[in-house]
Amino acid sequence: MKAPELNMGQKLKMFREINHLSQEKLGQKLNVPDKTISAWETSERDISLPNAIIIAELFNIPKEYFVFNENFSKLSYDTQKQIFSYLEKQRYNFAMNKIIANCKNKIENDGLPLKKEYMPKFDETDGKFVSFGIFNKDKLPIKSTDDNDIDNKNNYQYSSSALAKYNLTDVLERFNSDKVELKDLKDCNNLKVFKTTLERMRNRKYLTQSRLGQEVAVEPKKIIQEQLNYVLEYLNPELSNFYQIVLFLIENGAYYELLVGAGDDVVCWEKVKDTSKTNWAYRLAKDKID
Repeated sequence: MKAPELNMGQKLKMFREINHLSQEKLGQKLNVPDKTISAWETSERDISLPNAIIIAELFNIPKEYFVFNENFSKLSYDTQKQIFSYLEKQRYNFAMNKIIANCKNKIENDGLPLKKEYMPKFDETDGKFVSFGIFNKDKLPIKSTDDNDIDNKNNYQYSSSALAKYNLTDVLERFNSDKVELKDLKDCNNLKVFKTTLERMRNRKYLTQSRLGQEVAVEPKKIIQEQLNYVLEYLNPELSNFYQIVLFLIENGAYYELLVGAGDDVVCWEKVKDTSKTNWAYRLAKDKID
């Protein structure tokens, strides 16, 4: 087997992680601060030859391999397998983290709030996604878990050839799950997201607890109306599709609200439809689009 081209810092991190040592624990064994271990691993500081020899002896590997990348064949067969397995897992984890970074960009570009529950979570230890956020799990890779499939035991299965080659266009197709509601879209510039979100909300079952603690179905119409009005009121005016979205919202029942009442106690006032402002906004949006 040909020795992988790694510098001393990369090899230090590899053998530390293969042996399940934290930077702090390794620092204790080498009598150096954990910050020094971190600096060595990132190549911010060079590892001196005396320290390199001590590290090679600690991990029971040839010093020629650790320092000069030579005598790789002198490593035991099991150690060589551990190294290639580790590097393959690192390449895979890098690709998965790249996918997560692109998912983050996709969420931000759609103008959605960057909530933790919207992001996919990848467990680097187990090598698989533990949640998919607002993305379709069928578009994300999973590790083969069939222990009987010896040939593919360490392979990763993908739903598309594009993703298998780490062409990430396919994985970024918006899934727009039930976790996204209209109230989340006040900074969203994508009219398609508004349409799909509204459609999903109309077909969704809303539940609340009765006084007896039982789950009772709630009419989604009221919830949708409140959220349509909210987005119309607080929609980001800097959006390039601002007027198209305003038109869409009003055509689907959104309206501006006006507080009506008497006295200083605003709590007792009533919210009513501001027909004048709503009609004015509708005509303005139509004119801007035309």
